[in-house]
Amino acid sequence: MSAVAESATAVPLLELRDVSKRFVKRLDLAGRAARLLGANLRDEVVHAVDHVSLVIRPGEVVGLVGESGCGKSTLGRLAVGLHIPSSGTRIWKGSNVARAPRVARAARLAIQMIFQDPYASLNPRMRVNDIVGEAPVAHGLISRNEQADYVADLMARVGLDASLARRFPHQFSGGQRARIGIARALAVKPEFLVCDEAVAALDVSIQAQVLNLFIRLRDELNLTYLFISHDLGVVRHLSDRVVIMYLGRVVESAPAEQLFEAPNHPYSKALLAEAPTLAVRKKTFVAIQGEIPSPLHPPSGCHFHPRCPYASKVPGNRCSVEAPPLLQIAPARYSACHLNDPR
Repeated sequence: MSAVAESATAVPLLELRDVSKRFVKRLDLAGRAARLLGANLRDEVVHAVDHVSLVIRPGEVVGLVGESGCGKSTLGRLAVGLHIPSSGTRIWKGSNVARAPRVARAARLAIQMIFQDPYASLNPRMRVNDIVGEAPVAHGLISRNEQADYVADLMARVGLDASLARRFPHQFSGGQRARIGIARALAVKPEFLVCDEAVAALDVSIQAQVLNLFIRLRDELNLTYLFISHDLGVVRHLSDRVVIMYLGRVVESAPAEQLFEAPNHPYSKALLAEAPTLAVRKKTFVAIQGEIPSPLHPPSGCHFHPRCPYASKVPGNRCSVEAPPLLQIAPARYSACHLNDPR
């Protein structure tokens, strides 16, 4: 049985069940005074993640794709625990993290995040030896006397010269800083990594090296990944399963090969149709109509309906008034579109 097939039958490592995240910007003193005087002002609420459910099993690499502002980074932070859900449940190895403090402590080490900007996420006042070695010492995984050797081993594992451990982040190139971020995440021996646009800021040749490093580390350390990216080529290369988000909601989830061969949701079709390809053929570029709506005021019903070429074909104007559920359309395939509903 393949690793992917085994993971499909395993108990989920991480489950996000109907989670939402809303960011509220309260009115300042002037705004509250104006409201008392009759102005039509109210708190601004950003609906970053809207009732999303996601299951990730041991050994999987799940690619999370969507336009900028769709909520994929917020969902990644919910997975790690950097954000607390406004509603919904985060489950680690079958236990509700919010109700089990011991599980929550274990999850804090077992789930680590690699950030998009490796320079901004590294403390410029700390040397690499402390950036990488501080957390395992603080959590009792190693002693202070073991730190230098431990960091040297981690640097070697991610392809860095251990003699550079006394340097500061600004003394490294972008690719090297990305590797330092990976080493820091690996330092506490995690089981699950959330990679938020982890190669987006790198040159293409360096991207390939870092992606190959992720693949090698997955095999060597039995890691599970949630790989967040807007680059469909990267996601296709790395992922077992792909989840596509639009304006805070999951619109499609499928095994990577099946999704790239035959996307179901209109938004997925539009994304893949305009992805760069090496195929030699004439092609007329047709952009997705309109702009992505503001998460401050998301459209009613299906969030994609103002830009969807098929919305007018659904009877009863359902797309604009009724949010489509994420329905199973084939084994391991899910899509949220009224076109899949026989009603």
